[in-house]
Amino acid sequence: KRDAVQQALTSAEENEPWRRWRWVEKTLLAKAGACVVLDGATGTEIERLAGPESMNKKGWSCNCNFTYPEIVSEVHRKYFEAGADVVTANTYATNANIMGPAGLGNLAERATTQG
Repeated sequence: KRDAVQQALTSAEENEPWRRWRWVEKTLLAKAGACVVLDGATGTEIERLAGPESMNKKGWSCNCNFTYPEIVSEVHRKYFEAGADVVTANTYATNANIMGPAGLGNLAERATTQG
């Protein structure tokens, strides 16, 4: 049983998300002294650049991956230009519990995985 568990863990660590996490561990955590703080504020910055009319009244920035993709990209670009090593995706509000009441429930999965 132990060999099967070890084999499963080894296989999992070979996939892309685990490779990326190993990079975070080796690069960012070592550099930061084992402390990385992520506070994207992506939606707030999108609203600042695109204007308050860009926000969905019930879902805040949930629709912006579709309606303002260039602004979402610009926000991330500016974070990197400011020196960020990592940025967070604009997925804070892209779940069915928020997108449903905003009238966009059918787009929740797409907004999170492709947006």
